[in-house]
Amino acid sequence: IRPAVDAYGIVYAMKARTGAELWHVKLEHTTNNRLVVIGTLVAHDVLFVTAVRFLDKNGTNTRGVIYSVNRANGRIQWSKESSGTFPREGFTEPPLLIGGSLILADGLSNSAVALSTKDGSFIWSFHGKDGYIGISGRLVHDAHRVFAASGDSYVYALDLKTGHEAWKTSTGGSNSALTICGGHLVVSNLSMFTLDLQDGTVITAGARASLFES
Repeated sequence: IRPAVDAYGIVYAMKARTGAELWHVKLEHTTNNRLVVIGTLVAHDVLFVTAVRFLDKNGTNTRGVIYSVNRANGRIQWSKESSGTFPREGFTEPPLLIGGSLILADGLSNSAVALSTKDGSFIWSFHGKDGYIGISGRLVHDAHRVFAASGDSYVYALDLKTGHEAWKTSTGGSNSALTICGGHLVVSNLSMFTLDLQDGTVITAGARASLFES
């Protein structure tokens, strides 16, 4: 089974070999707000779907939404909308699954939030500097922390259990992606930076690079 999505809030399950449809589900049943599906994550018998809900026509008011969908039949088990603290919010990447937690990047409000996989209940949230787009790209993690690249110039290390900031390091530019490589964080903001995982110390800085996907 392979999930597929469209820009109108419909998720399809298809046979991987033939492309034959097994089921589809419309995540929203209202015509008032447009829902754009961003990403999916399959975990055992559950399909998690992230989306951005547009509350007006020009996109000045948006919310992030995540859905837990039964992988076998497409039934929606639960859904959770972002807090509404900021005018523009949206879960802009597939979720990061760690144990019983889903860590979500909100690229429109420069935030991250952790929810329970069981019912979507709130665990913690983190907000970077006001007025910036981020968290950018996919989140990555080690055994104790989750790492986020932000458009506010900072790379953040957050405690997995609490969301508290362990350290932050500025690269002096808008960060677009990061990954873990050889015990270091490699960060792209048109230039390439290497940071120490433990404390965020800059190891190498300023190497010219193309944008990359983590």
